[in-house]
Amino acid sequence: MSVSSLNISASALHAFGTGMMTTANAIANVNTDGFLPQRTVYGEMRGGGVRVESVVQEGGQPGRVQTAVERRAVTDAPSATELTREFPGMMTTQRAFEANAVAVRTADEMMGTLLDIRA
Repeated sequence: MSVSSLNISASALHAFGTGMMTTANAIANVNTDGFLPQRTVYGEMRGGGVRVESVVQEGGQPGRVQTAVERRAVTDAPSATELTREFPGMMTTQRAFEANAVAVRTADEMMGTLLDIRA
């Protein structure tokens, strides 16, 4: 496993970590009135790897700031978090994170073995 494959796995760990934090935030706010969950959108990096393209708020437009009147109207509504969607997404993200963590560990072991052989 080369250094570039180590960088690919490290970028994926960072991206999936961000995705897990986004999902955890939605789950933590399941009982917060007016809460609109966010979704992490992943993209491919040039040369390989995973990056976070954006974190988009459900029911809103990316990059658009709500007015005070819109926020008050949303606050009166129950949370829009759906646990039936959050938990399967979290499990998928967790498995992707674990797979890349194994790749990083393997690269570390291979680099250690190579350094032991050269010593």
